[in-house]
Amino acid sequence: MKLQCASCLLRMASCHFKGPLAARPQLMSICDICLQAGQPAREFANPAIAALAEVQLVTFVGTKATVGAASVAKTSRVSRVRCYRKQYESFLHAFDHSELAMKQIPRQRLNQAVLASERGELPVPDLTRSLNEQLAQLGLAVTFQLNEVSYLTRAQIRMKYHHRCQYCGRRGDSIDHMDPVSRSHNNTLANLTLACHECNRTKGDMPYAFFCRLNAKLSPINQQLVAYEQTLTALKSKLQAQRQALAAEVHLHGVIQSPSLNQQRQVNKQLQDVLDSLQSDYEVLCQQRRDYLVTSWQLAQAQERGDII
Repeated sequence: MKLQCASCLLRMASCHFKGPLAARPQLMSICDICLQAGQPAREFANPAIAALAEVQLVTFVGTKATVGAASVAKTSRVSRVRCYRKQYESFLHAFDHSELAMKQIPRQRLNQAVLASERGELPVPDLTRSLNEQLAQLGLAVTFQLNEVSYLTRAQIRMKYHHRCQYCGRRGDSIDHMDPVSRSHNNTLANLTLACHECNRTKGDMPYAFFCRLNAKLSPINQQLVAYEQTLTALKSKLQAQRQALAAEVHLHGVIQSPSLNQQRQVNKQLQDVLDSLQSDYEVLCQQRRDYLVTSWQLAQAQERGDII
């Protein structure tokens, strides 16, 4: 999901609008780059983000009044941003979708480099170049070879763990560095395990031991997720088989409407309703698990920095 900053008017991922760790989640009227530049979020109106915050039941930091609000910033930096909007939006989009880049470059450091570029102190990102080259232009070094794993090694890991995530037990095919390469620089076989995409993404740059301690507390939830996955897989397979059988009947007999076919369609519809309901419950449980893991990691980092006593 992309949101538009009320200050620089750039459209970027929603992660740029989440406020600092607080008693409850926040959505800011302006992006984290503008915040780091000293722009006051409370003075900017952003009706779209305000509405989103209301729906998500989180705090909106900004003004809901449009009269007299600093709805658009007018600075030389912001003017330059708008001249090169496409370049900055594409660069930020590429960075936000590169897990390895995000693991190696803290968001605050990235924002500092982007601000320097926006002030004309560093070049504007060149869209004809790779993300690695664009980062280098801004004085940011990323080693994209840190987590390179050969095809043979990937196949070996998947076979070793029988295509099962070693964190939650669901089906997995994502090769995970137990101790993140951005921290350990360890790309050896001993540091590799198998994970599902969700666990791999949620774990991010958490230390392996820390993630395992949190995950151990979620054992009952992990078991529920495995049961959900198995049931969903079976239901999807059953529904697909019944739809194929229905299509074959229509094709063989050339009849579209008949009592038996309509009855089968009704059965398929009921099965789809059950599947949709189960999928919704599964996704809610997944989100609860992600929220717990991510929030616990954020709290641990805040305590390490001394933000929380």
